[in-house]
Amino acid sequence: MAAPETTTPRARVEHLLGRRLRFTLQNSTNGERDERVVTGTFQCLDRHRNFILRDASELRIFEGGARRRTLGAALVPGKHLTKVEALRGDLDEVQTIEEGAFNG
Repeated sequence: MAAPETTTPRARVEHLLGRRLRFTLQNSTNGERDERVVTGTFQCLDRHRNFILRDASELRIFEGGARRRTLGAALVPGKHLTKVEALRGDLDEVQTIEEGAFNG
């Protein structure tokens, strides 16, 4: 169920509390590609767009392969976010959250 268009950015974020989210992060350090996909239950968000998750897991994608690991509790840094998606149902169907929800 998507948040109505007339809601405030804060209401949209509050609607996602306690839901499973998938975050795509990308960072280029020293010319190396580092991409990660972190999935977890959304607990908190600060003004820097840093997300706190519980029951989190990470898929790290790098040149030559990928590695999955369990994180438990995790902080997802907002400065490296490229995409946030809400997962719904047992099949983890994806609903992409429009970027505007996190800019206000």
